[in-house]
Amino acid sequence: MSESRFRFLLRVLRFDDVRDRQIRQETDRLAAIHQIITIMLQKCKNYYTPSEYLTMDEQLVAFKGCCGFVQYMLNKPVKFGIKIIMVVHVKYPYVYNLEIYYDMQPEGPYRVSNKVPDIIHRILSPLYGSGCNVTMDNWFTSVPTCKELLTKNITTVGTLKKNKPEIPDQFKTTQDKAIKESIFGFQSDCALVSYVPKPKKVVLLLSTLHNDNKIDPNSGESKKPEVITFYNHTKYGVDIFDKMCRQYNVSRNSRRWPVTLFYNFINLAGINGLIIYQMNNPGTKTIRHHYLQEVGFELARPYIEHRISMRNIP
Repeated sequence: MSESRFRFLLRVLRFDDVRDRQIRQETDRLAAIHQIITIMLQKCKNYYTPSEYLTMDEQLVAFKGCCGFVQYMLNKPVKFGIKIIMVVHVKYPYVYNLEIYYDMQPEGPYRVSNKVPDIIHRILSPLYGSGCNVTMDNWFTSVPTCKELLTKNITTVGTLKKNKPEIPDQFKTTQDKAIKESIFGFQSDCALVSYVPKPKKVVLLLSTLHNDNKIDPNSGESKKPEVITFYNHTKYGVDIFDKMCRQYNVSRNSRRWPVTLFYNFINLAGINGLIIYQMNNPGTKTIRHHYLQEVGFELARPYIEHRISMRNIP
């Protein structure tokens, strides 16, 4: 394929029928790529069964063009972009489910609540009854949400913001606490931990998985509770996925947000596909860029063979 042909195809790349897009956009702001998202997520959930430990976090896909749901996130490598909330396997960074974050959909069948607990339940609903644990940061974690998930047989571990009304005052302050000291609070279905890692700093964690006050003996002088050690070991699922996306990134600059998301979904498909291949072939050492090259060639093979049979092409 010539470069001019490739660039032409890239310019006209679309993921829906433009003839009725305007009608669909009246009720769905993601109409331009909704069908691709639906198919991709169905495949992700059909071909993988998550194990016991998962991470829920945000990915920010870099984009500064014209888009009604671009977000600014100071703590991300890219500051502006499209926010995607996803649940990822901890050991293997397999993306099981996700949702694109937008302020509000128009009135219609796609308008749903944008409150954090509702987003969490929509993403985790396919995992109800699975018995898995989800590690989250303080944007997601709250006592009511974690207790609701526990009724669905999903345990959670996550950091908490100090402004949560359900946290007792003595857990929020460093007053009368020594450095490396921990205090614990328990209910029948959850545990709250307050840990002082350094002067004037308190770390709050909530867990429906743990129900004890054990200190991790491997933490040494830090004297960290086991719940904090567990959180530190299981919080990086989405970060590892994001790092892998940047290592072999198919994304190119584009002023069209559906194309930017499509590039990100290609990255996602490459990572998910590699993980499934490795799990089905445990004795095989697979180098990622070799795998991606082979997949690309196999996808192109039918078109290459068809082109060879066309006698009108020199």
